[in-house]
Amino acid sequence: MTDLQDLQQYYEKTLCDRVFRYSLTNGTVLDVIFYREAFCHLLGIQHITKNRRFIGKSGYDRIQSGKMTVSTLKSINRAGFGKVKHRMEYFSLIGHLMEHGDLFRFYPERTGRTRIQATFLIHHEQQKLYLHLFLECRCDRKRSLP
Repeated sequence: MTDLQDLQQYYEKTLCDRVFRYSLTNGTVLDVIFYREAFCHLLGIQHITKNRRFIGKSGYDRIQSGKMTVSTLKSINRAGFGKVKHRMEYFSLIGHLMEHGDLFRFYPERTGRTRIQATFLIHHEQQKLYLHLFLECRCDRKRSLP
């Protein structure tokens, strides 16, 4: 298992302060931006701790200072950690996903039962490993989406 600080350094170096731009066939342009405050959410830490002190900027700072580690998360909720550990194991592939993935419109109502609230999905298959990232559009709702 990779150390959280290593993942955080990867996140800062590869994803933060960059804009990933996708152009849709109807002329819509989507800019995907990764914020430091979203790091813990991307790792799924909210599913382990159920505590706001461990997500957002506070969680980011805890990882940076070494106060939150893989061991810490396991001690908080081993079963919860087990459910999201794959996010951490494959997190270093997110840059590849952003550069090589395909963008699709996501329709939650077509999937049956899902709690996922997203507008778009970036998906890429790499050697029988399915990488995906759901995106919620924070665009002008007055404009129709594709």
